[in-house]
Amino acid sequence: MHLILSVQKAHKNIKNNKGNTLFVFDDVQERRELQRVILDPPPETDGFYGKSLREERLNQIVDVPYFADSRHAGLIQVADFCAYIIRLYEELTEGRMEEHFGGEKAQLREWMAMMRPILLPDSVRWPRTSKDPCVRFLRSVAPPSLLSVA
Repeated sequence: MHLILSVQKAHKNIKNNKGNTLFVFDDVQERRELQRVILDPPPETDGFYGKSLREERLNQIVDVPYFADSRHAGLIQVADFCAYIIRLYEELTEGRMEEHFGGEKAQLREWMAMMRPILLPDSVRWPRTSKDPCVRFLRSVAPPSLLSVA
């Protein structure tokens, strides 16, 4: 949900972009729940992206997300690889895991730096000054190492 809200926030002010964002997820058992939350997002998420009274919730997102088996979708494999790098970076940085080889953490920092140009800005993913309860909750559960990467 955090990713969906972040993309909504990032694309909200792009002219003529309504409904141009399509999500493709790896095939998961929680498919129906994810579809439900995208089609009918809880009002508590409105403040994350600054929804106005006149706009529909998540109006930048194409209504129905697609699901595909990552073995058959190359771009999902790329996304899986990036997610793996980010997760491994977080686990090593937060001390939840030891390096498997000397310099692993440094290598992951280098790869994270290479990914920065394609990541949404930190200010979109983790707004710092917002008093919105949704933003504050998401920041409170976020690993500190991921609050500032882009």
